[in-house]
Amino acid sequence: MKPTTQDEHSLNERIAYIYSISDLSQYIVQIHYQKESFFIEKSGEQETFLSMDLAVQAAKSKGCIHGYVCLENTYNELGTIEPEQRFSCSK
Repeated sequence: MKPTTQDEHSLNERIAYIYSISDLSQYIVQIHYQKESFFIEKSGEQETFLSMDLAVQAAKSKGCIHGYVCLENTYNELGTIEPEQRFSCSK
């Protein structure tokens, strides 16, 4: 999958949204196609993937060629900071 913007997609393309859950140790995949969306399921339950690679492979298997990564806790991606520093602004 290649990085792109939402405006560049046609309605006939399947777009994957990969959400990180459980502090980046699990992922779920939502597919958008022709103004509808669904999560990848297994046995009627939302499927979770233990790595980003597995989530991307699952999205590709559903026909997605574009995708976005959606982070639950973005500060986890940037390192450990104190809670009071997360939303502070400097003057």
